[in-house]
Amino acid sequence: MALLQKDLPITLCPLKDNPEGFKYQGLLKKVDREFILVDTGDSLELARNMDLTVEFRVQDNNFRFDTSVANLAGTRGLLLRKPQVIHRSRVREGPRIKIPLEVHYTIWTESGRFRGEVIDISESGLSMFTPHRLQKGQLLSLDFYIKEARCRVISQALVVWARDADDRMGEMQAGIQYTTISNETRKKLARHLLDVDRQNQSRTE
Repeated sequence: MALLQKDLPITLCPLKDNPEGFKYQGLLKKVDREFILVDTGDSLELARNMDLTVEFRVQDNNFRFDTSVANLAGTRGLLLRKPQVIHRSRVREGPRIKIPLEVHYTIWTESGRFRGEVIDISESGLSMFTPHRLQKGQLLSLDFYIKEARCRVISQALVVWARDADDRMGEMQAGIQYTTISNETRKKLARHLLDVDRQNQSRTE
């Protein structure tokens, strides 16, 4: 269970009464012999003994395990039962496309709504310029719309890297990974990016 480290960003998906497959952001705070303490912010309300699937990513691997809520821990926390098995799969990365796109985001631990300019985008994440200071490991809520695909993406996300932009004074450049994007939205986004990639390749032939 060495994968379960403090401050690991995770997503939680209720298994019952959740036909849309909604996922919620969490942050792992503590692991002991029997339980896992998770900070869920203020937006998630779950009941004791509710069954969940927990997902997280480490480098190029996705991990998943099933668990249930052992108890509530204050207004922001859950105590989950520690799993016996964690399943692993490799991250599948589709084409990364450069498209002009504006993205809006909020930061889990800060107030305010901020704007970013997409550099490139894939079905699993994006990179962007933003005037707001970001740090690796921050949790975000993303919101953007791709008109050509009629696809609106609303997802929790993780800052996987951030640095000063070389050619844009006073701005950051950051890599963002979606964490709670729905399967339906991901498929729609992947189809659109594949179509754009094919069109770009046909223009260069």
